[in-house]
Amino acid sequence: TLARSIAPIVPKSGEFRVMGASETGFAQLREGPFVLIGAYDNPWTMRITQDLPIGFEYDNHVREVVDRTTSPKKIWTLQWQVPGKSLARDYAIVARLHDKVTGEPVIILAGILGEGTEAASEVVSNQAYLDAVLQKAPKNWDQLNLEAVIEANVIEGHPGPPIVVAVRTW
Repeated sequence: TLARSIAPIVPKSGEFRVMGASETGFAQLREGPFVLIGAYDNPWTMRITQDLPIGFEYDNHVREVVDRTTSPKKIWTLQWQVPGKSLARDYAIVARLHDKVTGEPVIILAGILGEGTEAASEVVSNQAYLDAVLQKAPKNWDQLNLEAVIEANVIEGHPGPPIVVAVRTW
């Protein structure tokens, strides 16, 4: 996910740092734009998405992607072929926003599980998948914050092509 997602956004200087979420402090996030990979194992992703229109939540120990702008809330959660045995579908968030807490631009690529995170990285690294997101966004999307919910069917432990199921801008 890291290699696939970082290539299109590396600065022209080629300089960037890779840091684990547990090693990253607030001071590092204030130094410039950053990319967050992963959700439930990344406290920065969880913190930044907690007040966004779409975010990650726990409900009775079930991990969910939740659209908080709908009433009732639209919820996406893992789908299993055989309960607890074989993952059939995962969901992810792909976001590009200006974070008010750090004051910096951030990209979020995060699935409920790793398969969703992998599908999220495909969205930013494959123009056809990125175009599918942007087709559901307003024409001035590049001046707005944007979040997309991505669905990925999982086959033999690997995500299939990402499908855009929702887009929110503000």
